[in-house]
Amino acid sequence: MPGQLGKIIELAQALPQVSECHRITGEDCFILKAHLAKLERLDELLDRFFAYGQTTTSIVQSSPVPARGLRLPDGRVR
Repeated sequence: MPGQLGKIIELAQALPQVSECHRITGEDCFILKAHLAKLERLDELLDRFFAYGQTTTSIVQSSPVPARGLRLPDGRVR
């Protein structure tokens, strides 16, 4: 995957179904969050990234702690 990171970022930015892309440490390089109309569309999305390396896929089953704002020192929530 060396040399491919920029291409992966460009592809993630260009795909409207990708809502988030985070560079991470560890064995994987990125975490992407995608919203798809049907599970069958996942194969199409993954096929776009396979040109740049192997992928690992996880699907959120539930969210016991939903996203919440970060409380700033001045009391505001961001």
